[in-house]
Amino acid sequence: MIKQTISKIHRQGSPIFETNERGQGFVEYALLLVFTSLIVTVTLTLFGPGVKRVYCQAMVRLNPATSDYCAGGIKPLNANYSPGSQKLHIMAKLPQGSEAVLYVDGEPMQRQGNSNVFKYVTTTADPPPFVTITSNNGGVITVDVSI
Repeated sequence: MIKQTISKIHRQGSPIFETNERGQGFVEYALLLVFTSLIVTVTLTLFGPGVKRVYCQAMVRLNPATSDYCAGGIKPLNANYSPGSQKLHIMAKLPQGSEAVLYVDGEPMQRQGNSNVFKYVTTTADPPPFVTITSNNGGVITVDVSI
């Protein structure tokens, strides 16, 4: 009797040993999508600010009208070099109420009182043709220095 039952199960196919491959393709595509989005998220988190800075510097050089988007509200007021005193004067302003801090090529600019105007003065015999003003909130703008 046991022998007949085993033989019958073997001929009919046991549901225990059946493989069901329905939905396998869907699961594979879903896993690919999850892993791809995870890689993109990690990459943009790590390299996003640097990519934005390089992109914005190129865009502002090509079309100064794009500076509002890239500059994070930074408005350059002037960037002048005085050969007689060998002083480089740079002024910029932020939107009213902004708590950001501005930097010129990595050096902090000085806020003028309680205003939203920042000033940077340095002595140099060899002025740069342009300076990059950045803010701690991600804004960046490149300004030509006039002599």
